[in-house]
Amino acid sequence: MAGKNIDERCNYFGEKAKENHQWVFNNIIKFLQFQKERVQQCNITGGTLKNFLKAIKLFCEMADIPIAWKKITRGLPKVRRYADDKAPTIEELQK
Repeated sequence: MAGKNIDERCNYFGEKAKENHQWVFNNIIKFLQFQKERVQQCNITGGTLKNFLKAIKLFCEMADIPIAWKKITRGLPKVRRYADDKAPTIEELQK
């Protein structure tokens, strides 16, 4: 499916998911595991991963694909709700 456009890939995913619920569950887990590794490598944040999950969840809800979301979301990293910044020191300002 690598050479197909996004519409064809989404249609394929939806059709396959309606036929085999275990297949779609396994593929969502594989995707999220890959993204979770990216979070651990600090390539993306936990919030970005959560946004990916929101998009997948909305797609599955609109296509009437039943997924056990509690099982999926249990192993995801927590999202930080605060910034990772500080006020600059005098030395930093002088530079």
